[in-house]
Amino acid sequence: FVPQMINFESVAGVDFKKGCYPGQEIVARSQYRGAVKRRLQIANCDNTAQASSMAKPACELFHSSDSNQPCGMVVLAAQDAYEPTRINLQLECKLEALEAGEIHLGSPSGPTLKIESLPYPLIEI
Repeated sequence: FVPQMINFESVAGVDFKKGCYPGQEIVARSQYRGAVKRRLQIANCDNTAQASSMAKPACELFHSSDSNQPCGMVVLAAQDAYEPTRINLQLECKLEALEAGEIHLGSPSGPTLKIESLPYPLIEI
């Protein structure tokens, strides 16, 4: 991931004025050219046996309009502490997949994810 894919610029997790660091050129190019096509998003799904076994970091996500190619992946997953029937997820996903249609966990016929609002505003790139 580049920092913008996981929203680091929106939560002050990267400094574009700092000097040299590994990957600086790619990070700056993504920021100033607006080339980021993926973002971190939060979602949840019902805690079924199928979802529980699939909801792990690096699990691929599939969009309802393109079942051949993954549209993203799970970054973090955890059972909701207050609602045990729900699994909360952080996912990295294509922006176009977040705009319309359904996103499925693990396979095109996997559990459907419910996309949630982020608790912070995204900085437009």
